Amino acid sequence: MSVEGQRLLKQAATFAKMGDFPWALNLLERSFDHFIGATPREYASAAEVKTQMALIHVKKGNNVTASECYTKSGDFYEKAKQKRLAMASLCKAAYLCIEERALWDALFLFERVSEYYVKVDAFKCSELSFDACLCIIAMGQMSEIAEVFEIYCGRITYEEKLGVIKKLLETHETRKPLVKQEWFSMVFNHLS
Repeated sequence: MSVEGQRLLKQAATFAKMGDFPWALNLLERSFDHFIGATPREYASAAEVKTQMALIHVKKGNNVTASECYTKSGDFYEKAKQKRLAMASLCKAAYLCIEERALWDALFLFERVSEYYVKVDAFKCSELSFDACLCIIAMGQMSEIAEVFEIYCGRITYEEKLGVIKKLLETHETRKPLVKQEWFSMVFNHLS
């Protein structure tokens, strides 16, 4: 266990609480280098560092960088065989992507997370599937929605899928808007 890495991580938390984000990020970078440079690599600790970095970037309003940090955190948690923490990080990254209108990135993250939840938590999987569909709706690609339902809901017929799509649109009381901003608003309202 990297003692120096842990020490730097604790110092970073102190500076983050005081609002000194540049110094906290500097300490976190140094801490990360210790965890990755350790033999064997300390992936769980490296993931924790990336999560702390993401939290700071969210506070600073850097959602793109925060999303990248959460994604790396998820990757490191997976390497540490901590799947639930990995999926939680990837979900946070996906929702930040939506806020930044990087809908394709969000969709890929939702698909990655759903592959895990389809085996362990059907309710969470369907929730993520719904959010993935909202991303596709927001991109204005109606013809692809049925394909997404095929991935997540292989047990229902094509007609049932189209019925679900119709209900989804009715739920949000929307016709197909002409402006992408309106699509984004619909997704954002669902997430708020």
